[in-house]
Amino acid sequence: HALFAPPHLIAQLLARRFQDVLSAIQMAHAASAALMELRVHMCQSSIASKGIRDFWLKNYKAVKSANMKLPILLREAAGAPAKLTAAYSGGKEQSISVDGMSEAEFGVQLNKMMQGP
Repeated sequence: HALFAPPHLIAQLLARRFQDVLSAIQMAHAASAALMELRVHMCQSSIASKGIRDFWLKNYKAVKSANMKLPILLREAAGAPAKLTAAYSGGKEQSISVDGMSEAEFGVQLNKMMQGP
């Protein structure tokens, strides 16, 4: 049996996917010159870290390609709560909990951190 979806639903799904791709591309180029390092802590199996794991599986190459000199440290530890830390020039660091975030929510937070303190 063929599946049928109304044209407006197909258009919405395509638009959402396009926005996801566009956001990843824009985010990949958004790193501030002040950003010295990104550290991501997560659990390799918990549901609370799933969005973060999925984000990096899909976007690591694009983010790293756009920021070749930026150290991006992905740290996995059993039971660890997901956390994103950005180190900036001048010794400034900013950390936020990303535990339980979806892939999209994590992408938004990462983009903010990459833009600077």
